[in-house]
Amino acid sequence: MLEMTCAIDGGTRESLCSGAKEVVAAIMPSWDKSKFQYKVYTDGISNQLVGVWPADESMDHQILVRVYGNKTELFIDRSAEKHNIQLLYSQGCGPALLGCFQNGLCYSYTIGIPLTTSTVSKEDISTATITHLAELHSIELDESSDEPVLFPKARRFLNLLPDLKTVKHFSRVVDEGYSNDYLQGELAEVELVVKSLECPITLCHNDLLLANIIWNEKDNKIRFIDFEYAAPNYQPYDIANHFCEYAGVDDVDYSRYPTMEYQVQWISK
Repeated sequence: MLEMTCAIDGGTRESLCSGAKEVVAAIMPSWDKSKFQYKVYTDGISNQLVGVWPADESMDHQILVRVYGNKTELFIDRSAEKHNIQLLYSQGCGPALLGCFQNGLCYSYTIGIPLTTSTVSKEDISTATITHLAELHSIELDESSDEPVLFPKARRFLNLLPDLKTVKHFSRVVDEGYSNDYLQGELAEVELVVKSLECPITLCHNDLLLANIIWNEKDNKIRFIDFEYAAPNYQPYDIANHFCEYAGVDDVDYSRYPTMEYQVQWISK
């Protein structure tokens, strides 16, 4: 992995691509940077992502350059992210980490298309998803870092909230009886219930949005991407998170949520 001291300005498409150009040129000196092609991906929620490849190569050979979102270091451990990407790559479960710079990193492209609410439940795709998730959950954990991340991470998010009563944007939820203390109390109750279940602790992806699940029809395989939140966690968390995505994000329709029969069949596989 090449470590660089530069930073990329993601303020405009031009500056994003210009910065990505120099980073990829450093990683792939054999590529002619005057012939670079770019694709800016817009599905990300907190980061900026651009693919870079030379005109005389297939787009499948692109290198992805990800620029971290503003202040995401407040809730994402970037050192752990790099470690996890390298661990997952060594186990055949993730892309190759090619380089890092001050405010981002570069990694290999995962060939395929992201799942959608209309494709996620197709039998061949769901079976491939189950297979790959089982592979991820089977990766051996480091004994020194097997504490589930769910509740510490949730508290970290809650602690970043301002006092709800002081922010006009939150007036509706305050009027309905919610407060910072109420949310902390709810979380504590959920934690007691979850811990009592004694769920298996495995390495989890922790962000299985449909856009992070890539289907390669040619190979009939599923691969996951974007491991910012990967960490030890309760195994059912990834499964529950995945089922929630069936309903969609922008166009939410809970009639698409898996039935109990479907869930049991899915898990039994």
